Amino acid sequence: MANPKPGRQSRRAAKYKKPSERGRPLKEEEHLVQPFDASSGVIHRNSTHRPDARKEMKSIGIYDDDAQIRKAIENQPTIKAMPDSHKEKEIKARIKKYTLNYVNKTDNGAKYKNFSSGEKPYPNSSHHIMVIEMFSTNQGWTNKQRAIVRETGYNINNEFNIVYLPFDSS
Repeated sequence: MANPKPGRQSRRAAKYKKPSERGRPLKEEEHLVQPFDASSGVIHRNSTHRPDARKEMKSIGIYDDDAQIRKAIENQPTIKAMPDSHKEKEIKARIKKYTLNYVNKTDNGAKYKNFSSGEKPYPNSSHHIMVIEMFSTNQGWTNKQRAIVRETGYNINNEFNIVYLPFDSS
């Protein structure tokens, strides 16, 4: 098919314009038949959820607020039981250790920041708040409904949908 002249669109391109570009609202039944880029929305697990969640934690200051970290550390039973002469030094060391950008070193010399793996600053596992299984066909979602969610561009692995929970590896 030849490209249309500059400034003109093919009939197909014009047919699939957004409602605002067409100058009229979308009819009730039209929203179900609009084309979509299947890759624009993500409703399955991928490898970006952990780094994306770290990025969100950094942007809102979680684990970078020394005063907040100090409060939590001061309430730890091990700190409360410690002699006063040692407390401040230990609290400062723990504040540094628990900040988001603290660099951990492994036995083999590798370096990584807190929450970039499931080990530091404490054993943790990243979980989706809105679970992936929610979108499965065996939960009653049709392929058409899943396509609509993808069309919105929603990514279930986004930083707002991930929470790090403590993990007991024993």
